Amino acid sequence: MAFPVTIAGTFTCAHQGIRTPATGEAKLTVGKQAVLLFADAAAPATYVGCTFPQGAPPTPCKTTSPAAAPNPGSAGKLTVDGHPVLLDALHAATENPPFTPPPDPANTVTVAAGQDKLTAS
Repeated sequence: MAFPVTIAGTFTCAHQGIRTPATGEAKLTVGKQAVLLFADAAAPATYVGCTFPQGAPPTPCKTTSPAAAPNPGSAGKLTVDGHPVLLDALHAATENPPFTPPPDPANTVTVAAGQDKLTAS
């Protein structure tokens, strides 16, 4: 089981940058916070505080690319208008590689749900 991600959740890149969700589907809320859809994970947003040093000027992470299906971050049973809800088990990466190779290069983003009341699969 995983937690549905709300607009109070966060995404953290491999360089300690943090991105907050920009939107949420107000048709489903948890603790008065709108729940995100799986598609919302790919919305462009800069990871504030990203320390990726390459480029002139340095280029912080700006994209979140969910791994191909099946992705444990896409709810199989919990949907809004037929669209899967985003779960904190998301496997995703950014455009910048991590400093140290992870065991799964397609999973370098960490997701915090922003709530701990509801679980889904």
